[in-house]
Amino acid sequence: MKYDPVLGKTDLTGSATWSTSDASVVVVSPAGLAIGVAAGKADVLAAVEGLTAAIGVRVLSSPVLAAGQIETEAAADIIAYNQEAAGLGNFHKGTITRFDLPVRVYVDPSFAPFADCPQRAVKWWQSATGLPIVFIDSNIEPRFQMLVRPMADDRGVTSIDSVNLDNSFRTVTFRMPTSWGSGCPPPYEDSVTHEVGHALGILGHPDWGGVMAYLAPGAWTGVRPPSAREARFVVELYKLPLGAHVEPDGTWLVR
Repeated sequence: MKYDPVLGKTDLTGSATWSTSDASVVVVSPAGLAIGVAAGKADVLAAVEGLTAAIGVRVLSSPVLAAGQIETEAAADIIAYNQEAAGLGNFHKGTITRFDLPVRVYVDPSFAPFADCPQRAVKWWQSATGLPIVFIDSNIEPRFQMLVRPMADDRGVTSIDSVNLDNSFRTVTFRMPTSWGSGCPPPYEDSVTHEVGHALGILGHPDWGGVMAYLAPGAWTGVRPPSAREARFVVELYKLPLGAHVEPDGTWLVR
């Protein structure tokens, strides 16, 4: 789609040059129709007027369960703090947003002064949920990346940068302020654990007696492990297939 202040919007789909990063997984017609040929992941690319855009496509080897039921309390939490969240945001509201598994964490070299923080934060969530979270050495998508950046505010910031069509995360970035100095004392470890919770899919600040309640800058005093309710949220979220829409009565359906 192209916008011109005089001509208005123009659909450029037909004039784009379409390609695929892996034809053994996905093939693309000249008109931009993507067809899965084998299980795996690939990028579908469109080039037009010197610009290129890509979108990730995941091809499954077997049908995914299309409907099911979860507890109503878990459903309410997922709807409020993920599916319809107003916190970090949801690129496609109405369906759940999360990483595909395993969740991959990339620690940028700038994060070296805080090297222990990611390991400790991930361990808190792994012990609470059993979720597969792995560290990767290459800065490739999809991944949760941790960076250190000069920032005016004395707190870490997590942002969702991009998602796939099925609402799975491609890039989630956590930026830590340089003003924190170095090392991993309890306030920093607690903050990173909080931000990992955002990256896993808790897109708001529920006060459930754990690590996700928002604390004002300077108020971090010690490590708060994930609460039972926060852990259940993540466990139930990752039981749902990508693209699921959850209803208040606990029923869900893949759209």
